[in-house]
Parts: sequence; structure tokens; C-alpha cells
Amino acid sequence: MIIVIDHAPYHVSKKMQRFYDNHEDHLHVEYFPSYSPELNPAEQPWREVKKWLATSYWTGKEGLGEQLISAFQQDFVITPIYDYLLP
Repeated sequence: MIIVIDHAPYHVSKKMQRFYDNHEDHLHVEYFPSYSPELNPAEQPWREVKKWLATSYWTGKEGLGEQLISAFQQDFVITPIYDYLLP
């Protein structure tokens, strides 16, 4: 299995490095280049959600949660993942 991840602290922690090492026979880890969120498909929906939230109103954590759920139910948040998988 190949996983492609960024350099977030929880991906590069000692605990995770041990996990990768212990499973190296069926796990290959590749890292996105530093400071390249445009290459990470998971970052694209969040970029759109942040823009959408900037123009939305909510009160408290519950209201924010409702807005986030609503944002991810909108079509504009969907990432065309296959664009990243095809050569």
C-alpha cells in the first residue's frame, strides 16, 4: 500500500515512524513536498469551506458544526479526486 501524506507533526512523529518501519513490508510512505497544499487533494475542500465560512454566520461551536456539515453537503466542496490519480 502506498500512502501520500504531508509533513504534519502527527504524520512524522516518532510513534508514526515506528509504525511505518514496522509495516514496511506492505506499506510505502511518500511525502508531499513542504509548503505544497495545492498538491494535496484533502486541502482543496478545506480551502473552499474556509471561504464559505467567512461569509456565513454562526454562534458557538454547535452553530459552527452545523455550518461545516452544511458546507460539506454542498457541491462546491467536492474535490475531483480522479484528477489527482490520473497521469
